[in-house]
Parts: sequence; structure tokens; C-alpha cells
Amino acid sequence: MTRYVGGGQMVNSPRTGQSIRVEPVDGPYYPTVFVAAVRPG
Repeated sequence: MTRYVGGGQMVNSPRTGQSIRVEPVDGPYYPTVFVAAVRPG
């Protein structure tokens, strides 16, 4: 599961047994898979 936390950062919890990471949105992974985001109402 991946969540945008603001300030250009994403929290990534890939799967059970792996560490939760905070990564920049403009890093090597997200520009290829992150399309859009909305704020829940």
C-alpha cells in the first residue's frame, strides 16, 4: 500500500515482512506508476 503524505513524500509498505519506507515522489519508481491523487471528501 502506498500513501502520499505531503511534501513530495510517499509512504510505501510493499508487503508483509518488508520495512515501511518513506520515499520521494520524484524518485526512480513513482514517476512510472503514480498517475493521480485526490483528497477524500
